[in-house]
Amino acid sequence: MATFIQTKVSGAKDIEKAFKTLGAKIRTGVLRRSVRAGAAAMLKALKIAAPRETGLLRKSLGIKAKSFGKGLISATIIGPRSGFKREVLVNVKDRNGKIIGKKKQWRNPRKYAHILEKRRPWIRPTHAAHSGQVVQVVSAKLKAELIIAIAASSTNK
Repeated sequence: MATFIQTKVSGAKDIEKAFKTLGAKIRTGVLRRSVRAGAAAMLKALKIAAPRETGLLRKSLGIKAKSFGKGLISATIIGPRSGFKREVLVNVKDRNGKIIGKKKQWRNPRKYAHILEKRRPWIRPTHAAHSGQVVQVVSAKLKAELIIAIAASSTNK
């Protein structure tokens, strides 16, 4: 079962007006880049806090960004990457069950890394401790991206 943790960022009225005057594609890009910057800060904290018994869970964590509602809503998903694979050595057995050697196989840790690590809460405490930092990163990146986008759109007119 997935856990959804959301953080809402709302700004001043002048920023909202400037944001809505931009085109849909530019607006989507601005919002996605700023939310992704905040997710990168959270991902860094999550990787530090992740259990390190095998290290696969920590290494497989990644970010995926999505936009909805004509670019007015942007979300990031932090979790195991689907394309992340790990090379492991596996025992090769003969018909009698005797180990005769080893061979290399590629495995996808997203399917089993959460089972191998010790069970202790680490996502919620990390989110609670770093959510303020994420909001600051998102708002700073959003302001910077808006300034760049508004300057670029005013020169194109």
